[in-house]
Amino acid sequence: MIDWLLKEGRHATQIGALIKGLGNALVDGGAPLSRLRVSTRILHPLVAAWSAHWRPGGHTEQSEFGFDMFASGQYQGSPGQTIMESGVPLRIRLSERLSSNEHPLLNELRSVGLVDYYGWPLHGETNAFGYCSFATSRSGGFIKSDIAKFDGIVPFIAPFVEALNMRRITVALLDTYVGRRAGERVLGGQIRRGDCERIRAAFWYSDLRDFTQLSEELPPDEMVELLNCYFDVIDSAVRPRAGEVLQFIGDAVLAVFEVDKKTDSARIACEGAFDAACEALAHIAEINAGRKAAGQVEIRFGVGLHFGEATCGNVGAEKRLSFNVVGPAVNMTARLESLTKQVGVPLVVSSTLAKSIARPLASMGTYLLKGIHDVQEVYTATELMEADSN
Repeated sequence: MIDWLLKEGRHATQIGALIKGLGNALVDGGAPLSRLRVSTRILHPLVAAWSAHWRPGGHTEQSEFGFDMFASGQYQGSPGQTIMESGVPLRIRLSERLSSNEHPLLNELRSVGLVDYYGWPLHGETNAFGYCSFATSRSGGFIKSDIAKFDGIVPFIAPFVEALNMRRITVALLDTYVGRRAGERVLGGQIRRGDCERIRAAFWYSDLRDFTQLSEELPPDEMVELLNCYFDVIDSAVRPRAGEVLQFIGDAVLAVFEVDKKTDSARIACEGAFDAACEALAHIAEINAGRKAAGQVEIRFGVGLHFGEATCGNVGAEKRLSFNVVGPAVNMTARLESLTKQVGVPLVVSSTLAKSIARPLASMGTYLLKGIHDVQEVYTATELMEADSN
């Protein structure tokens, strides 16, 4: 098994693949193994722990658990909790009932024919970050030499699981704080200041209405709740359409719908941005109906959309970088959003983006935008004009 870890296991990028290889290697080495499970805590905004378990034949399942798991009956009083909190191995002979109120997991293990269980904490630099458990259906359970061998191999398993854990944490934090595509670029080596590339994309810029006034009038917790609701609405509309929220800038949102280099389709990017804006505005209207009925302040925002080229990459100070997009196209998008306040509709689309989509649009006329040399004709969704006239 150690030979497999050093030669093949070190290339695993998912915990499921590692556990599958470990289980097969243990059985090939003569271990009387009928179930192998590894569970670890993880640093993630939505996931508290993840695990994988193996059964003979190479069957492997991978699971994730939310933060409510630690207060649930699934965890409380379980062998996993005992191992994690004690930091020492735990053996349970499943052929012997411990007590009338033993954890339900033990009956589950018995129900599939398992007779012996042995769990080991996985220790990191400071304490246990997870555990590894072995179970068998062999008559008589594990023998003394089996336990000794498990004791000998777990310290070799722990570093590989910890490495996968750290990789998962790194990917999760990059996805959360800089976005999936930007995170992939960073992990791919685009980490030096000035590492940039040109991209073609539909750009989204939105801004919350009356943010300064709301910040002064609302209690801090209500203001944070309002912002999070607003950001959730935008992200839930942008993400399914291959868009990515690149930055939250105070109460503003900068999102990018990058043209896929394989299809080179500007239409897909532009229609994705436009449809996301329409969905977000419709969704916020539904939310506002509930907020109004509850006596809460309504959430209002404007969106500017434009299509063009920009420079995407690392900018900032020598020791503090930000993954960003810069260029005239981004500036234009922000100016279009500002125009929403003047023209009285929540969505303003540039003529460049309008030409790339097959959606019903209404012209809002021509305007001279701050910092933009040429007069710009701008558009909005036809249904927004009809709603405004009604």
